[in-house]
Amino acid sequence: MTTKLLHISDTHLGNRQYGSDIRRDDFADAFRQAIEIAIDEKVDAVVHTGDLFDTRDPRLPDLNQCIDILQQLQSADIPFYGIVGNHERKMDAQYLDLINKTGTAERLDRTPTVINDEVVVYGIDAVTKPAWHAEDFTLEDPPNDAYTTLCMHQLLEPLVPEIFAEHHIDDVLDRVNVDLDAIALGDYHESVSDRERGTKIWYPGSTERCAKDETEPRKVSLLEIENGELTRREKELDTRDFLQFEITFAE
Repeated sequence: MTTKLLHISDTHLGNRQYGSDIRRDDFADAFRQAIEIAIDEKVDAVVHTGDLFDTRDPRLPDLNQCIDILQQLQSADIPFYGIVGNHERKMDAQYLDLINKTGTAERLDRTPTVINDEVVVYGIDAVTKPAWHAEDFTLEDPPNDAYTTLCMHQLLEPLVPEIFAEHHIDDVLDRVNVDLDAIALGDYHESVSDRERGTKIWYPGSTERCAKDETEPRKVSLLEIENGELTRREKELDTRDFLQFEITFAE
């Protein structure tokens, strides 16, 4: 059996970049494209690693639009699993919990979410830097022989350049109590991957450009797990081109 997952992250729905409603629509369109890829590829589940929304108090139209898009996934009988990112994190209940009540999304946690009886997915929401060292990384034991994947929303070395990183991936691997086959990450907006201590680790990147220096094409990650081996392929999204102009002023 082959299990197919679509990993997306940092969709930042509701981001009115440059004060433009057009850009807010662009972020929603990129999310819609990602969901359409999931449906076309007939994946077994979609995994989102945080910052579904750009703020902790998204506008009602953005919330409704998100649910409308997720209902397309629900109609295709494809579950949507997510964690909470730093942009959208609230002190108490999360908007992902509210969306869960519509039946279109589920929130990952430290208990194993089993897909196709062979893949286990865990989730740890974004942890603030002051709370990092006190955070409990204990996970419930997975079923035997399952391919185990942990979803997080953190900036971790060595995938993220040291100047931007908050912690080292070794800190996660040392503190998690189960053997992880993979760590699917969010928060870093570029697509990058590596292997550390036998664990595959990657960021899919954001689905839309959140800054002018994010020049690479936006992507999502198509994951295929078969016989305990993971293959990751990138699927490019059709997003708006950015053109940069340099203007030199006289003294």
